[in-house]
Amino acid sequence: MASLPGQKTSLTLGTCYCPPNQTQEGNQHLENEVKEASKKERVVIMGDFNYPHIDWVNSCSTYEREITFLDMLNNLQKMLCVCLSKCDDYFTIYPFFLFLLISFFPAVLVTVDQETAHPRLSVSENQRRVTGGEKCQNLPFTPERFDKMSCVLGCEKFTAGRHYWDVEIEGTRAGWAVGVARESVRRKGYMKFSPEEGIWAIQYLCTSEMPFFQLSASQTKLSLSKPLSRVQVSLDYKAGLVAFSDPCSGRSIFTFSFACFSGERVCPFFWVPQICTLNCC
Repeated sequence: MASLPGQKTSLTLGTCYCPPNQTQEGNQHLENEVKEASKKERVVIMGDFNYPHIDWVNSCSTYEREITFLDMLNNLQKMLCVCLSKCDDYFTIYPFFLFLLISFFPAVLVTVDQETAHPRLSVSENQRRVTGGEKCQNLPFTPERFDKMSCVLGCEKFTAGRHYWDVEIEGTRAGWAVGVARESVRRKGYMKFSPEEGIWAIQYLCTSEMPFFQLSASQTKLSLSKPLSRVQVSLDYKAGLVAFSDPCSGRSIFTFSFACFSGERVCPFFWVPQICTLNCC
């Protein structure tokens, strides 16, 4: 234990054992050392403590330092084992509680905003079904409409609360993407489905090599045993949580845990290429 530079130093002296052959000169020498120590800015008090101060280490023999060091390593190993066991519990239990939490989100009846739909997309009369086509329709290119990417936004806008909706997938020859996007997401030109663009989504791509899923966050491929026929999107605006799961099996697919919406309104997001239909359930 040591005092910091500039702080007042105090010493507590207890009863000391003096050998019978201790001379008066030796006692005087010891008293002088104590007086000198009390004048110093930093005083080290020897005692029973777990982690030694460097001054204490320097004053000990090599053997004592080795024993103390081994004790410290042993304590550190025990602490590390406890931490790792807690981490294992966290990563084992967390997905279960996350799924349990999402199951209490209120369902949202999502509809598609026709004013944002790319001209190749056909929207049903009830605005809950969108199909990708080969030819563009004769529609005005308003600022709200996507002009290069076959995307469309949902009519619902969220600034708070917890919500979820299901998307049913039909025909996956080219792929699809579902998620959420900021209302201010760029509508003109080509873009990546990434949080930097204001999009949090999972994307299914059917390439010449093999079909695969990937995240919009880092273009990371997801390993799924079979194609999805239905995806559940869950949103917790305040917590910055965007989660995807398979409602048919109850299995979690992926979760964006720290989505930054910057206080903007967010809405459902869909990418619907040719020969693909998405139904909002």
